[in-house]
Amino acid sequence: MAEESKHLHAPASPAENRGEYARSQIQSLALMSILIALGVALGFAFASIPNVELVTGTVFLSGMILGKARGTAAGVMTEALYSIFSPYGIAPLPMLAAQCAAMG
Repeated sequence: MAEESKHLHAPASPAENRGEYARSQIQSLALMSILIALGVALGFAFASIPNVELVTGTVFLSGMILGKARGTAAGVMTEALYSIFSPYGIAPLPMLAAQCAAMG
């Protein structure tokens, strides 16, 4: 009985595998964009409260969830967007580069 159930389903075709891979990539990209938006939004939400900074925590969470490559990209983009649109003004270019490198 167990051997019969093994042969009921044909192996996935290469086209089906590509579809699953593309769907996985889209889901990962969507999650990455949500985490970037969350980091920037939390930064703006708590900007007026002294000593409360959640951008770094969100970047750390992004790295844990997304892995090295996508987490690094999410960290750099989060810090770049927050620093460029900061309520305190844009950082000078060397400072902006250092902030983005540190979050990556």
